[in-house]
Amino acid sequence: MTRSTRLVPSRPALGFAAGVVTAATLAATVVLSSGAHADVTSVGGGAFGAKGTVTPLSGPTVTLAPTPAVTLPAAGGGPFTRTAASATLGRVLSTGELVVSTQGDTAVSHTRTVRSSATVSDTNLLDGRVTATAVSTTCLSNGDGSSGTTQLAGLGLPASVPAVSAAPAPNTVRTLPRGLGTVTFNEQMEVNTPGTTTSIVVNGIHVRLTGGTLGTGDIVIAQSRCAANGPDVLRAAASPSPSSSPSPSPSPSPSPSPSPVPVPVPVGGTAGPAQPVSGSVSFTG
Repeated sequence: MTRSTRLVPSRPALGFAAGVVTAATLAATVVLSSGAHADVTSVGGGAFGAKGTVTPLSGPTVTLAPTPAVTLPAAGGGPFTRTAASATLGRVLSTGELVVSTQGDTAVSHTRTVRSSATVSDTNLLDGRVTATAVSTTCLSNGDGSSGTTQLAGLGLPASVPAVSAAPAPNTVRTLPRGLGTVTFNEQMEVNTPGTTTSIVVNGIHVRLTGGTLGTGDIVIAQSRCAANGPDVLRAAASPSPSSSPSPSPSPSPSPSPSPVPVPVPVGGTAGPAQPVSGSVSFTG
């Protein structure tokens, strides 16, 4: 009577195979995790209430430094807040109270965030041609990008200038009569460089005087600034693809050719000839 015998890998060989598969699985996990989320390594921010420089038709240039101003420390933290009772710049600018603030998270992560804001009350620009009871801006930056807003309350404009909403679209521009210049509401300047930085500057009102009876100059009301920096900023999280995931071990199945004498399968093996590692691990030598 002839007895057929199925060759089964020895326990050490199976243990080696299991170790190789486990190592390969861990390696795949490390590769997938290394780019699976973005980190923000530093944030920056700041704000001011009002600033301007104007050269009138006659007389010297007048300047208002950023009033009040705040800058986020390199270590983050906060909120850091500054206030001023008022600000003036000749006949082209006067305000009531100005409040500015900035704060930034300190933990290094994809969601590390910086926020800044500025609010100016009772703004009077260009000798009463542009007025507002309140001008407020905000900004935010983190690993996903940057955004900003402007809110206007009690806005007054010359009769010939089209109205502007309380929440104007970014970079809404109006031309002033008599060739005075332009006014930009909710001015937003954004810079996005994937893998390096995302930043935004929001100006509630930006006046550019280009001539006329008030001379030339530049006036900004309620500026907020935010920035997030890091090697993976603005980079989408990596998701495992089917081809990169370890293939599941085939479930035990009967041998295609039944053996007259069944041979027990050792723990960790299958009913076929070393199928779990076939084609990827050699037991020769």
